[in-house]
Amino acid sequence: MLYDDTETSTSDYAPCTGVTLTPVGADGLPDHDRATTHTFDPPITLAYALQDEHMPPLVGLTAAADHPDPAALDRLGRDFRQLDTLAVVEIRTPQQDEDAPDLFMLFVRWQPAAEDSWPETDPDAPSVLLAVGNALPATTSHPWPGLDGLVQVGNTALLFRYVEAPADQGAA
Repeated sequence: MLYDDTETSTSDYAPCTGVTLTPVGADGLPDHDRATTHTFDPPITLAYALQDEHMPPLVGLTAAADHPDPAALDRLGRDFRQLDTLAVVEIRTPQQDEDAPDLFMLFVRWQPAAEDSWPETDPDAPSVLLAVGNALPATTSHPWPGLDGLVQVGNTALLFRYVEAPADQGAA
C-alpha cells in the first residue's frame, strides 16, 4: 500500500455526471487543447478521502459494479491511466433541484496515485475504482474558464457554479 502507515477515512461522496481532465503543461498551466470530457448517466461517484495532516487528500472516482455504460467507464479510466503529468480535474455534480445550476468542483493539481492507496470499499455495495489521485495545492495562479477570478497559489479544490453553463451542460 502506498501510505501503509497513514490513516485514511472517506469523508465525502457526491454524484458525478461529468469529468473534465486537463493535463498540466511544462509551464505549470492547464493545457486546455489536450482536455477530455466524459459524461455519465447514471452518475458515477466522487469520493474525497482525508488523510493525516502530513499527506494530501485522496480523491477517487468510483462507479457501481453494474453501471450500464462500462465503455464510458473504461474510457475515463484509460484517460487517467495515460496521464504522464499532473492534471486539473473538473467534476460536475448535479443538484437535487433540477432548476438549480450544477455545481463544479475543481481539483487544481491532481497527481495520479496507486490504486492500492485507496481505502477499502463497502463490500455490500460493489464498485469499480476508476481513478485515484492526490489533491495537491496550486503552485501557480491561473484563470479557469467559468471561474470568477483566478485559481490562487495554495488552492487545492474550488467549488463553483458557471455563470454561463458550458456548452455540454446537461449532455449525458
